[in-house]
Amino acid sequence: MIDLEIHFDGKQNAKTQAFSWSDSLSPCLNTIPSGERSDYDPVLLSYFEHIICSSSTLVDNAHCNPYRYLILPMALQSEGLYHAALAISANTLKLSDTKYRLPALEHHHRALNHLRGLLNKDDWVEAEIDEMLGLVLMLCWFDVSCP
Repeated sequence: MIDLEIHFDGKQNAKTQAFSWSDSLSPCLNTIPSGERSDYDPVLLSYFEHIICSSSTLVDNAHCNPYRYLILPMALQSEGLYHAALAISANTLKLSDTKYRLPALEHHHRALNHLRGLLNKDDWVEAEIDEMLGLVLMLCWFDVSCP
């Protein structure tokens, strides 16, 4: 397995391999048209995994960190939770760099639209109910943390 280095300034070391979307996304997320993915998405997903998940709970293990062990795996299978996770990352990063303001709003809008689509259905399977609960949690987190 090759380690991936992501630098938040967008530069790579000479020994760093190029990042490929098709290698990093679950097959479910490859259905998101590439035109709808921004150049910031890999950075935002990495930031969510490495920074947001680590700092959101006191103990980072499977028993105490639902963000890493429940929400993150769900985000790799749910377009709505994927956008919600990226919205939270961008919302946090915009505090130090205003270029993340627009991606935060765009991902928040997409997550909200996904939730709206789920709520408009007449009947849900258990996985959709879990997805809706996760989306509500993440969208509330976004709104609470929005300055």
